[in-house]
Order: sequence, then structure tokens, then C-alpha cells
Amino acid sequence: MPEDNQKPTSAEPSETLSLPIEKPVEEPKTTTPEPAALPNPKPATSSGSKLNRFKRWYVAHKKLSIPLTVLTVVLVLMAIPLTRYKTLGLAIKKDVTVSIIDSETDSGVSAAEVLLAGRKAETDGQGVARFQQVPVGQYVVQITKKYYKSGSAKMTVGLTGGATTTQVKVDATGRPVEVKVTNKISGQTLANVEVVAGDIKAKSDKDGLATLIVSAGTVKLEAELSLEGFNTSKATFAVTKDNKPNSAAITPAGKIYFLSKLSGKIDVVKSNLDGSERKTVLAGTGKEESSGTVLLASRDWKYLALLSRREGNQANLYLIETATDKLTTLDEGNARFDLVGWSDNYFVYKVTRLTYSDWQAKKYVIKNYNAQTKQLAILDQSQAAGNSGASYAYESLDDIYALGDTVVYTKVWFDYGFEGNDFLKGKVSGLFSIRNNGTNKKSIKTFTADKLYYIYVTPSKASELYVEFDQPDDTVYVRYSGGSVQEVKADDIPEEYDTYLLSPSGNESFWTEQRDGKERLFVGDKDGLNGQEAGALNNHTAYGWHSDNYLLVSKNESELYILPKSGISDTIKPLKITDYHKPAQDFRGYGGGYGGL
Repeated sequence: MPEDNQKPTSAEPSETLSLPIEKPVEEPKTTTPEPAALPNPKPATSSGSKLNRFKRWYVAHKKLSIPLTVLTVVLVLMAIPLTRYKTLGLAIKKDVTVSIIDSETDSGVSAAEVLLAGRKAETDGQGVARFQQVPVGQYVVQITKKYYKSGSAKMTVGLTGGATTTQVKVDATGRPVEVKVTNKISGQTLANVEVVAGDIKAKSDKDGLATLIVSAGTVKLEAELSLEGFNTSKATFAVTKDNKPNSAAITPAGKIYFLSKLSGKIDVVKSNLDGSERKTVLAGTGKEESSGTVLLASRDWKYLALLSRREGNQANLYLIETATDKLTTLDEGNARFDLVGWSDNYFVYKVTRLTYSDWQAKKYVIKNYNAQTKQLAILDQSQAAGNSGASYAYESLDDIYALGDTVVYTKVWFDYGFEGNDFLKGKVSGLFSIRNNGTNKKSIKTFTADKLYYIYVTPSKASELYVEFDQPDDTVYVRYSGGSVQEVKADDIPEEYDTYLLSPSGNESFWTEQRDGKERLFVGDKDGLNGQEAGALNNHTAYGWHSDNYLLVSKNESELYILPKSGISDTIKPLKITDYHKPAQDFRGYGGGYGGL
């Protein structure tokens, strides 16, 4: 047979390796239990796969996923009526107004207690109670007041709109007593005056009417009236069947201080603005001079400057602080004190040292006293030349005025003795000014001392002076205002002048003008311009202010009255405060305080 038809045989290697064969070591046999057979896992479904993917997305996108979750919960809770307002009330709050109305009269019920959302409030004179920042939601309002049936009403503090307002009507069980309350000085009706009679309480509305509900058998009511800024007052009201309104007037709070000789000595006395609760602040010693005892009040009535000879032979200067009525010696010694007046909280005055001769320097001194800091200071003092009484020159300090925060005054040199002395050489006379705190001293208008004989000063408006400088060959006339002077003619200088009293704020002035035989009262701006008449009275003159709302006037230099700034009318008359002691001197042109006229 041919070779192709032979069966193939295995190929023999070219080399044969013969290696020893190791017998494997047998491990010891252990009896380990066979694990339980597990069921075959089910193949993953489509829904399970989606849930896993969502979980992985939720964890990977927390900044988005968590807010979305919160929003979803809120939306779900809002869909449930019981939880909707509780949820939103955590973040949304509204102001709430509850108006309580008398069901019979339709008028507001004042001083009623209103309970809302666990809070209490009292209705005002209009019958309105106010609650701030109440969470949105549904509530029951509860109302209680003596001699009224307790009432309640449901209300909802809603999501939309502004403040929530609701009205609740209540029924009275007693008899009403109406009281109309007015300002005793101005006659104006007063709102929110609290009227209390035992355990019964009411407040006046915008028309000044307060309604108290009392038991049917009541015929008389003892009540107390109070309002911030006014003195507490007591009154007795009649209870009538026809409910005729009772009237009551209360007085603005504040004290007025004045000198009184009622005791036979000159005392410092204070009272309320209607003259009630009169009290002696500083009793006289009996040594006071009738014509030389002066009391000047600062514009805010916080401080009083008193010039009085209480002991010895010389009058001293004292300070009285009205907050405590404390007395402090301001200045004393062998000297004469001429008062200028108050410039803000500084009291300005002139001292003449009686132990100094004319030829000695510092005989005349302008001083100030800071009532707040209790500091005394020298603003200016006189100079002199020569060294004996035979021949000398001296400088006078006169015509001192406090205009706003500036003290304006004159200095004039005079010589005495033999002719030909040159004591006036190099000296100047003229008009000068300095701030009330001692700064910014100025020479306003000056002349060489030997060319000026004298200076005459005439006050004008609240911040003006007219000044006449007499020289040997000429006379110069100027008007001082606002720190500078302007030359004027002799005819421009007024023959008479008024005293312009600045209000406590310094924004207005008050003065008296004589017209057709009557003293007419005017209120204008701080410069004494744009005056509006406050009334025409006989023998009444401007005395001062008490706050920016009330004017003080003096009658016959012995009676003190008060009236509203708006003036008098057919129904509003000046209210008398007291009789008082007036010294035999005026402080004409002084407008920085009160009591000088």
C-alpha cells in the first residue's frame, strides 16, 4: 500500500528527561458541615433598578435634593387644613387690630382686656387693642370688662394682605357715665386720658370723651385722671339718668418758680402750672432786700440764678437746681453783682470788686457760671493805668447783653487827673464780643481811646443792637447783628424797644407791644419777625415761656398767668398761677431766660 494510507504515529521527543516523582503529603481529614443550600437569586427587576439609581442621585445631589424634600413636605402639610396655618405661622406673622364696640351706642369700649393667641392687651380711648407679630392662623378672641358681658369671636389671621383687623361687639350690663376731659390751660380735648374709679376704668377718645360703666344704683363717682405729661387729678362725677356728660380738666406737668413775700420774708416758692401744690423751696432769712432780690430762670427751667442778701451786708449769687431744689453758692465776697442773664446753660454777670480802687486793674469783671459743670470762669476784666488816686485811667465794662450763645459788651477808657497825661495812649474803646464758653473773643468796632467819649447801646430785635459811638467831631451809628456791624443813620435807632423772650427750643420769640393803649402779645420767629398776635390784654406783659407750648404773662407786676401759645379767645382766657414779688428793677432787652420783667 502506498505510504499515505498508513496511520500516523506519535512523534518521539529528541530528548527524554527522567525526574523523581514526590508523593504528596496527605492533610488530616476534618468533618466540616456542608453549607445550607441557598435559593437561587431572582434576577433584578426594572423597578428595583430605578430605586437604586434614585438613591445614588439623591446622595450625590444633596444641595438640590434636600430643599426639594422640604418643599414637598410643606406642600403636603399645607394641603391638610389642620396643619396649614401651624406650619406657615412659624414663618409668617401679622400685626392684628381688635376693635371693641358697645353694641348699644356703637362707640368704642376703652380699657377692655383683650386676649388673643395667649397675649393680653388693653383697648385705648377709641376701643382698639393692638397686637404685633401674631402668627397666621385661626384664633378665638376673648373680651372682658367690668359691667360688660364677656364676649368672644373667631378670627383668622390670613396669609394675604397687610395687618388684620376685626371688630367685636359687647353688651353693657351697667349704666354709662360720660366724662369730657380737656387741657386746663388750652381748653383742648385730650385723648387717652385714663379715668379710674375704684376697679372701673376707661380712657378718653379723640374727642376727649371717656365712658365709664357703673352699677345701676350708683349716683356719684370719685375718680382719678392721669395722662403722661400731665399732673394726676382727682374729680367727682354725677351719675344721671339722662347721662349728661361730666367735665374735667387736667393741668400739664411742670413747675413754676417765683419770689413770694407772702410770709413777710422773701421766699423762693414753686407750684404747679395752675397754682396748685404750692411749696416753699427756700425760706427767706429776713435779711433780703426787697428791691435787690432777683430770681432768673433758664429757658428750660432746670436752673435758677438767685441774687439775695441772706446773711451779712452783701448780696451773694446762688444756683438752684430744680430737679432737686438744691442750693449752691455761685459767687460771693465784698462785691456788687449785676446780672446779665442766662445764655444756654451759662449764667453771665458782672462783678464790681468793692475793695479795688478805680486805678487798679481787674476791678470790673465779666464772669460766667456753667450750671452743668459747676465751673466759674472769667470772660473779660478791666485794665487800668496809674498807681494812685491822683492821676490814672481806667477801663469800664458796660452794656452787657447775652444774644444767643454770644456775649456782647462795651469797653470804654476814662482818664482822671492832670491834663497832658498819656495814660490813654495806645488804648482802644469799642464794641466787643465773646462766646458764652469763653472762646472766640472779637473786637467788633473800636476807636482810639482818646477819640471816643462814650458809647450808647439800644437793644432792638431778639439778636440786634443799635450802637452810638460819640466822638469829639463825629458820631457813628451802627447796627450789630450776627457778629458784625453795619453803619446806619441816627433816625434808624428806635426810641423804644421791646424785650424778645426766646422759647426753650430757641426757635421762637415772645414779646409785648403797646398798641392803642393795650398790651398786645406776639409770637414770632427767633429773630422777632413774622409775629402772630396771641391776644390783647390790659396791663399784661411778656414774662417767659414754659415749654414751647405755653406763654407766661405778668399783670401789674404782681400777678403771674399762663396761656397757650396759640393765644387767647372768647373761650380761652389766661389762667392765673399766683401772686408774686417783683424786685424794683427790670432786665430790659434780656431774652435768654425768664423772670426779668
